[in-house]
Amino acid sequence: YKTNLQNTSSTLETKNSRKNQITSLLNQIVYIIPKEVQLTEIKNTEVNSGGNTTEHITIYAQSTKYEQLAYFKAQMKSKNILNNITSTEGTKDGDTVRIAIEGDLKAY
Repeated sequence: YKTNLQNTSSTLETKNSRKNQITSLLNQIVYIIPKEVQLTEIKNTEVNSGGNTTEHITIYAQSTKYEQLAYFKAQMKSKNILNNITSTEGTKDGDTVRIAIEGDLKAY
């Protein structure tokens, strides 16, 4: 009985922690995203590395100005919003440039 209670408590703590991580991430993005950049999708996935599970985020963004996407990625890095940030090169479709920015959620 005690083990089941501990497991349930641990699961709830993990869910609350993840909820806070996503809320914190979105809140930080609101303050740094340039007006010319639009987020089209945000995916939350798990990556397993060395037996540890890490919440991995992929942010799909677009703009008519490549510089604004580069600035957004630079701000994500400089403000340390995600760990291990990488991105794809911009792909142009008509007047719109699209990129994907990836990184790991921070533990709070």
